[in-house]
Amino acid sequence: MNPRRPHTVGGGTGDPDVRRSRLAAACIAIAALTLVLRLPGLLEPHHYSDEGIFAAVAQRLLQGHTLYREAWDDKPPLIFCLYAVVLAAFGPSMVALRAVAGVWAAATAVAVTAFGYRLASPRAGMAAGIVYALLTSTPFIEGNLALTELFGATPAAISMLVLAGGADRPRASLAGVLLGIAFLFKQVYALEAVAAGLYLLLTDRSRAERAFALTAGFALAVLATVAILGATGALREAAHAALGFYGGYLSEGSALPAAFRWLRPAPVAVSIAVVLVRRRRGQSAGLPELLVLWLGFSLTGSLLALRPFGHYLVQPAAPVALMIVWSVTRAARRQPLWPAMPLAAALPLIAVVFAPFWLSFPMVRPGYYRLTLGRLTGHVTPTAADRELDRRVPPQAAIARQIRAGTERSMFIWGELPWLYPLAGARSPVRFVAAYHTAFVAGGKAEVMAALHQSPPRYIVVDQQEWRRLPGLAEFIAARYAWEAGWDEIELYRRRDAD
Repeated sequence: MNPRRPHTVGGGTGDPDVRRSRLAAACIAIAALTLVLRLPGLLEPHHYSDEGIFAAVAQRLLQGHTLYREAWDDKPPLIFCLYAVVLAAFGPSMVALRAVAGVWAAATAVAVTAFGYRLASPRAGMAAGIVYALLTSTPFIEGNLALTELFGATPAAISMLVLAGGADRPRASLAGVLLGIAFLFKQVYALEAVAAGLYLLLTDRSRAERAFALTAGFALAVLATVAILGATGALREAAHAALGFYGGYLSEGSALPAAFRWLRPAPVAVSIAVVLVRRRRGQSAGLPELLVLWLGFSLTGSLLALRPFGHYLVQPAAPVALMIVWSVTRAARRQPLWPAMPLAAALPLIAVVFAPFWLSFPMVRPGYYRLTLGRLTGHVTPTAADRELDRRVPPQAAIARQIRAGTERSMFIWGELPWLYPLAGARSPVRFVAAYHTAFVAGGKAEVMAALHQSPPRYIVVDQQEWRRLPGLAEFIAARYAWEAGWDEIELYRRRDAD
C-alpha cells in the first residue's frame, strides 16, 4: 500500500469534480446549520464564569500586564490571546464573542463532515456534521459557550482530516502544528497528539519518520510559545499555572469514589487493544484505526477531572459524532461494530460523572429555549431572563454602570464575578480574577491581601455566597471602606476617602 494514501472506507465514486462539489455543498450546509443553532447564544448576558475569567485576564493583558505573572489563570495562552483580540475590536460584547465561537464551531463541523465523507460516504459525512452541530451548538454539553474545549477542537479535528488525506511527512508535520495549537488552547488536547502519533507508528512504512515529523510540528508550536513566554519573564509562572496548578486540579479529583480514577484510561486502553488486534489479523492502519484512537484518547481527556462540567464533553464530540453515524451505517449493513468499543467502554463512566450536570441545570433542558422565546416575545423581562440564567447578572450590570460613571475605575472582587472587570472597564491591584484561583497557589491569599494594602482599590465587591474565605478581608473592609449597595448577597463597598 502506498504510505501517502492510507486506506479509506468510503468517499464515494464517480467524477472527482462531482464529489468535490457535493462535499462543498454539504460543508456549506453544515456550517449554516451550526451558525443557526447558535443564534440563541447571541442573546445571552455575561453570565458564565469561565468566559468571564478569560475576558478578565484578556483585559489585564490589554491594560499592559504580563500573562501569568500579572494576569493569572491555569489555561494555556491562546484562549487569552483570542479573547484579547475580541475585546480590543469589539469591547466586552457577548454577541461578538459568541459569533467568533460560532465561526470556530462551524469550521470544526466542516472538518467532521469532510472526515465522514472520506470514512464512509457523502451521506455519512453530512449526518456526522449534523450530529456534531447538534451536540456542540446547543446547551446539552455547553458547546454553545466560548470555552477552551470548543476552540481547541477545531485545530484538533483539522489535524485528523489532514492525516486522513495522507500520512506523508509534510502532512504529519502540519498535523503536529495543529495539535500543538489545540494543546495551547487546553492541555488535554495533548492526548489527541498521542493518538495521532500512535496512528502514524502503526502505518506500514516510514513509521518513525512520520511520527517524528508529527512530534516536530507539535514541538514547533509549543516551543515558539515557550520562547515568547520566556521573553516576557513569565515562563516559571506559566509552567506553574498551566502544568502545576492544572495538575493539582486534576489530582484533587471529584466527589466520586477514588476507584473511579482507575477507570479514566479505559477508553484509551480499549482503543489501543482494538487497533492492535486488527494489526495482528493483518489489517493495515487506515481511517477506521485513526478514528478509533482519536475517539479513545479524546474520551479519556474529557474524563480526566471526573467533574460534572458539560463542556468537558466538547473535546470528544467530533469523533463521537463520526462514530455514532458510522456505527449506524455499519449496523444497517450488518457489519461488526468493533470501532465503537471505546465509546461503549466510556458511556457508563460518562453517565455517572455527568448525570449531576444534566439533572441539575435547567438550561441544558428545554427551559433554555423557553427562556429564549420568552425574551424574544416579551413574555419574560430581560432582567428576569438574566436572573434565571444566573442570579449574579443583574447586580453585575448595576455595579458595572456605577463604576463606569466614576473617574477612578479600580476594583477588587472576592467571589466568582469575573465578567464584572471588563464590563466595568476596571483595573485591579490583584493578578487573580476569581476567588478559586487562590486555592492551589501557594501564598495566593496572602499575596492578594498584600496587594490590597499596597494599592487599595476604590471599590470592593464581595459575594457572600462565596464559600472560600480570604483571611483579613473583612477587617480590611471595615477599616477603610463603607457599604455602598447590595443585591442578592452581593455587596459593594466604596473606599471612604474616594470622591
